[in-house]
This record gives sequence, structure tokens and C-alpha cells, in this order.
Amino acid sequence: MTVWPDRARSPGDGRHVEFRRTHPMARFYGVMVRFALAAIAFQTVPATAGEPDGPAQRTDWPKEVYWGDTHLHTRLSMDAGAMGTVRTPEDAYRFARGERIVSTSGVPAQLSRPLDFLVIADHSDALGTVTEIMNGNPYFGTDPKVKRWQDMIASGDDSQLLAAVFE
Repeated sequence: MTVWPDRARSPGDGRHVEFRRTHPMARFYGVMVRFALAAIAFQTVPATAGEPDGPAQRTDWPKEVYWGDTHLHTRLSMDAGAMGTVRTPEDAYRFARGERIVSTSGVPAQLSRPLDFLVIADHSDALGTVTEIMNGNPYFGTDPKVKRWQDMIASGDDSQLLAAVFE
């Protein structure tokens, strides 16, 4: 199970709620992969010529099982970046390799064993936009709404920022 520490904010009051969560879709896909592997392992193959009619028991069982995460977002995705994720793709790969990282909420995180694979599924739409807005890129500040967000970020007034983003 892949646990990705994260931070949630209560809009309006500025409090931070710390928690460790397993991405719901990662859990869903993990369950689906297990069902698929079970179905493959227990499927029967049709009888071949010279054998009695009926299914024969499968004997070519899978020899290796790989564990990983098929859908992870970093700060480059608009949705993850807007929710405060500050971890980069490099951080995600280090975490998947079993290295200890500091999560977005400041909590150290490390897997008990490395993953066999990781798919970083950052959205191509607006890739890196939130990072640039947060860094105060003046090109993005030409839009009055984005300039307001940049000013709020710069002032540290994040209690109203989330509400302002969804106006």
C-alpha cells in the first residue's frame, strides 16, 4: 500500500489538518490489480486435442508480482498544486525507491520497502502553472485574478486563498 502524506486546509479558518492518506484511486487500482491477478491465476484453458472434453487446470502460474503506484500527482498538476502539494517528480521517485522524504505537511515519510514501479500521472493541462503562480512569475500576474492570488500568497494570507481560487 502506498501512503502519500499530505495536508488539508480548512477553508476560511487557516487551520491545517495533518493526516496521512492513501490516495483513493491508488487503493481502488490496487484492489483491481489483485482481482485481475487472481482471475488470471485461476482461469482455465480449453482442453487440447486428445484430451477429454472439458477445461484443463492451468499450470503456468505467474512467477513474479510487481507492486507499485499507477497514478500519482506532484506539484506540477493543477489539482495537486492548488491543494498545497509541494513535492516534485524527483521527490516522488525518491520516495518510491524507498528513500526518506519530508512530506508537504513537514512529516518525514518513508515506505517500509521500495516500490517496483511508479507512474507519475501529472496532468498535461496547465502543467506547472500553480508552481509558477506561487513563485510569483510576472507573466501569470498580468491576469487580475491570478495577480490577486499571487498577492495573497506573497502576504501569507492563505486563509482566504482557497476560497478566492474557487470564486
